Amino acid sequence: TRTLDELTPRDVIIDALLGTGSQLPLRPNLAAWTQCANRSSAFRVALDLPTGLEANIGTIDDDCFQADVTLTFAALKLGFQTAEASRVLGKVHVISIG
Repeated sequence: TRTLDELTPRDVIIDALLGTGSQLPLRPNLAAWTQCANRSSAFRVALDLPTGLEANIGTIDDDCFQADVTLTFAALKLGFQTAEASRVLGKVHVISIG
């Protein structure tokens, strides 16, 4: 078993912790996980939106998950349009759920 700090660029971290209804700030246990994930050299994928990003207005927690790719469902979220959100989204792909 390896820790997040021991992952390599060939590894992938998938963030599917929180969704569109989550509120900031992140709880300490989630912030600790995102800090560790962000330090890792692994490729980071967010499902729907990165943990720590507020979907409607685009504000981010100081410890927001920093995705290399975000796979969002159905449509782009309103908050994805902000400069702040663009720092943590990576490349965004919209996935159909229908």
